[in-house]
Amino acid sequence: MLKLIAIIALIGVGIFLYRRAQTLAANERSRQPRDIAPVKRHQDADFAETAVTADTQLPEPEPEPEPEPEPEPEPEPEPEPEPEPEPEPEPEPEPQVVSQDDISWGNVTLKRAMAQYAAADGVIARHETLLAVVAECYKQRKNNHYLQFGQRFAEAYPQLYRESLAALQKADPKAELKGVGFMQLSTLCTDSGHYELAIDLCQQALELGLDDGTVTGFDGRIKRIEKTRLKAGG
Repeated sequence: MLKLIAIIALIGVGIFLYRRAQTLAANERSRQPRDIAPVKRHQDADFAETAVTADTQLPEPEPEPEPEPEPEPEPEPEPEPEPEPEPEPEPEPEPQVVSQDDISWGNVTLKRAMAQYAAADGVIARHETLLAVVAECYKQRKNNHYLQFGQRFAEAYPQLYRESLAALQKADPKAELKGVGFMQLSTLCTDSGHYELAIDLCQQALELGLDDGTVTGFDGRIKRIEKTRLKAGG
């Protein structure tokens, strides 16, 4: 009887312990989520703290390099000096030409002849005084002043000769004039290089029936002028 009671007691104790163990296990399961949450929150806090710490421990940014100083402006180039104008070439000396109004270079004979020519009244007197001027230039023709001065009368002389001859023949139909003026002026023109004018004077003298006082006359003179022109290449 006692054994039975002991067995029943042991069975009751076992059931009690079994139920108690279940109850404790249930309680344990019911408490477990509440315990995990704080841990999670604790872990989150630790992570945040770590993040903050990491943020604060980030390497300091490198300082931005100071801007390079702006280069100083280059000095403006000095203006190049203007090139000096090239000297104008000196004109080639022109052949010495004298004015009919300036005979300060002339001798007394020429000055006297020119004064008489300027004061002459009438074609006859003008022709006679001009012959004196031409004669002196012909005589002194080696001098360029006289040569150039004398040949300037070549174009006007034939007309003055004709007017003078007409005036003389009006008073005396048999009056004549020699061809010395044509001869001297043609020589002055030839020596100064005016060959065409020299030939023209000779041809006009031939038309007037004049003689230059030489054996061949003005015909021979024209031929000599032509030869001179060919030699000079004119």
